[in-house]
Amino acid sequence: MNYLVALVSAIRVLWLGSKIQGDFTISRISELEGKTFVHLPINPDTESYAKQSLFWNSRQGHAVVQRSDDSSTTDRRFIVLENFGEEINVTNGAWLSGWLGDKPEHFGYSPDDLVTLSNGTRAIQVLAETDRWVIHIHGRKAGYAETLRNFKQFTDLGFSQLAISHETDPRPDGLGKTKSQLGAQEWTQVEQAVEHAIASGAARIVLFGWSLGGMLVNHFLDRSDNTSVIAGAIYDSPLLDYRGTLQLQAGRAGIDRSIVTRSMKLITSSLMIRLLGFKNVDIFNLSALDRPLSTQVPSLLFHSSNDGYISMTGVYRYRELNTLTRLVEIQGARHCRLFNEDQEKYQKSIAEFVSANRI
Repeated sequence: MNYLVALVSAIRVLWLGSKIQGDFTISRISELEGKTFVHLPINPDTESYAKQSLFWNSRQGHAVVQRSDDSSTTDRRFIVLENFGEEINVTNGAWLSGWLGDKPEHFGYSPDDLVTLSNGTRAIQVLAETDRWVIHIHGRKAGYAETLRNFKQFTDLGFSQLAISHETDPRPDGLGKTKSQLGAQEWTQVEQAVEHAIASGAARIVLFGWSLGGMLVNHFLDRSDNTSVIAGAIYDSPLLDYRGTLQLQAGRAGIDRSIVTRSMKLITSSLMIRLLGFKNVDIFNLSALDRPLSTQVPSLLFHSSNDGYISMTGVYRYRELNTLTRLVEIQGARHCRLFNEDQEKYQKSIAEFVSANRI
């Protein structure tokens, strides 16, 4: 039985199916003084008063919401600030995230700002009269829109910007691949973006990785031959080590954590994994906590002990290995919602990082 549980867990790590399922229920919709409210269960994700995106129906539904003051002991009430998707309804499978929009026009851009990289993936490109660029890399089963909420700050700082898609993103932005190699090969997507930026005049590039995007940045810095133009790296809730993160998620799901090591071994060398059409990935060798990166650049790493999705316990080990790293904790923030929780501290830290390192 433990083998089957471990195998299913391994497949869930490697498979990126097209459907996205959250674990919330929108329990009811209410109206008051012409305003619409949604009611969500009480849990760590619904405690924040920051603006967030509420998704449902595999992102077909999307509204920007913010918790409102109320005295209910059975649910949390959120005011609907803007609805980008289908009509809100009572439903299962909803979740909260930090996006604040999921299309270029939600942030003041247009489809005309889309460019296609050499591997066929699409990216949002916003140009300035400068050779300084920021390349934004989103997380697992997300999309480039995840990174757009702080584009304006970098525009104000005088950077050109590129927010890329992954080959595993749905078409038309990605290539629709559904089988993950956990970053072992996906880091070459960052290389494609760097080559595109250099061809467009970039001389100094900051890489900005969110969640899994942080792991892709690390592997690019460790393995690419095109790192000479990288002036710095910024990380938001980065995935640094699979073991700690999978143990955290196993605990949330009520799975014995001993299953995690067995699942990782299956991912690394199991014949059954190959027979099911996946590639073996040496997941143990993907950790950023075992050795320093071969390319060291000034780095800014945002984290929260309340992340809830990715283990952040390794950030101090990461700084010990990569001594040019500055850690900034946004207290109480959930995964990739650090900008939302304390925008002032977040943006001030970025401005100081850029200035201090003369980027």
